[in-house]
Amino acid sequence: MDKAQEIINFIEEEMLDDDIEIKNDMSLFRGRVLDSLKMARLISFLERTYGIKVKMMDIIYENFDTINNMVDYVDRKKES
Repeated sequence: MDKAQEIINFIEEEMLDDDIEIKNDMSLFRGRVLDSLKMARLISFLERTYGIKVKMMDIIYENFDTINNMVDYVDRKKES
């Protein structure tokens, strides 16, 4: 399973009460999928799953608004 699908599965299984289909380029903040509490859970998942450390200064809209942005962010963190 690729990173995008793993992240989508986590969000759908652990965070959503409604049947919302998450797309890779869907805005998770404007779509009201993510809020601050869910964001903290998601960051914890990303750190555990991909062995990265998310710094406070990295928690910005551009890194976490879409699944594609998160995958790009994780890939950048793993390279550094």
